[in-house]
Amino acid sequence: MILTAFPDFVSGKKYDVTLIDFTGKVVLSSTLKDENTRLDLKANNLAKGIYFLNVAGQSRKVVVE
Repeated sequence: MILTAFPDFVSGKKYDVTLIDFTGKVVLSSTLKDENTRLDLKANNLAKGIYFLNVAGQSRKVVVE
């Protein structure tokens, strides 16, 4: 599974990207720079469950089945 993030960029900023499991543990993290238009997080080893993808202060629920 690949999770793809497309944040709205403001020139010159960096954005933290985190994937957090239901218990609050950070399982993946990365930083996007404004010259990137997308980030692919490889999530092949994730256990089934609910995760939260946080990009630039916005959160989205992700379900791994």
